[in-house]
Amino acid sequence: MMRIRDLLNKVKWSENHDDYEISYLDRVLQQEVRVKFKSISRVEDEFFIIGESSIPLHRVIKVYKKGKLVWERKVRPFKVDKKVEKKIKKKLMGSLGWTVGVQNPS
Repeated sequence: MMRIRDLLNKVKWSENHDDYEISYLDRVLQQEVRVKFKSISRVEDEFFIIGESSIPLHRVIKVYKKGKLVWERKVRPFKVDKKVEKKIKKKLMGSLGWTVGVQNPS
C-alpha cells in the first residue's frame, strides 16, 4: 500500500486536484471530515495544511477520486458517548460564533 504522503504528493504534482477529496479524523469533533484536495495549501513531511490548520498525515483515513474510494487506512472508529459528543460540538460551535440548529443565512 502506498504511504499517504507519497499519494498526496503524487496527486499534488501529477493529477487533477478537482477530482480528489480526502477524509481525516478530527480530534475535536471526533468524527470523519471530508475535504476537497484543492483546499490543501501544502503537504509537509508529517502534516498537510488547510488554511491555518496543520493536520497530521496519520489522521488521513480515506482518499477519493471522483467519489470512488482509492485509498483507505484501517483504523478503529472513535467511541464517544452521545452526550459528550453533543457537549463537544456545542462548545466548538459556540467558540466559532455559530448557533447549534440555526443555519447561517449567507
